[in-house]
Parts: sequence; C-alpha cells; structure tokens
Amino acid sequence: MMRPPTKIKHRHVKGIMNSTECNFYNLFIQPLVLKGEVTNFQFEGLKFVLAKRCSYLPDFVLTFSDGRKQVIEVKGGFIYEGSREKFLWAKEKYGKEYEFQAWQYKNNRWREIWI
Repeated sequence: MMRPPTKIKHRHVKGIMNSTECNFYNLFIQPLVLKGEVTNFQFEGLKFVLAKRCSYLPDFVLTFSDGRKQVIEVKGGFIYEGSREKFLWAKEKYGKEYEFQAWQYKNNRWREIWI
C-alpha cells in the first residue's frame, strides 16, 4: 500500500519529500492515484545507473493502469548544474522503458522543463 507523503520545508532529506515535491504530489500525482489511473508510485524508489560511479535518482516513478511507466523530476527555483545533464542522460539511456518528465515550480507556477 502507498503511504502518504511526509512534508518538510527547505532542504531535501533522502526518502522524505520536501515542500515542492509534496506540492507536486498533491496537485498532480494524488488525483491520478485516486482516479485509478496510476496503480503505483515510488518516491526516490528507483536508481538509474548511468555509468561507473554515476547514477540518477528521480523524484517519482509512476506506473499507470495501462502498464506505462513514467519518471518525474521535480525542481524548485534553484537547479544544480548537473541535474539537467543527468536527467537527459537517463532519458537517452532508458527512454524506451520509461517516459521522462521534468517540472519546475518557479514564480508561483508549474512548468515542464528539459523537453
């Protein structure tokens, strides 16, 4: 069974959603779960190996009722330099198995990035 998100403010703690991730979950993922469109989701539940000693840990991995799998990366106003590169590298390497999306919350609105 899926457990509800735990919310903390400011910095990220492994395994616990920060306020931006929790906001994204509440607005976008939870409604899909309640409608039955998403049958399973994981928060930081899957690590993609990109190269020796280099990996990518997405924020969310969703499994849809039709079997599709989607990786979602959530960003706030500040984005570290390597985040985009790792996301795009993972998308290139694992894009046949997973759909990849990245979202940023900035200036009080959500927008998809790194398309």
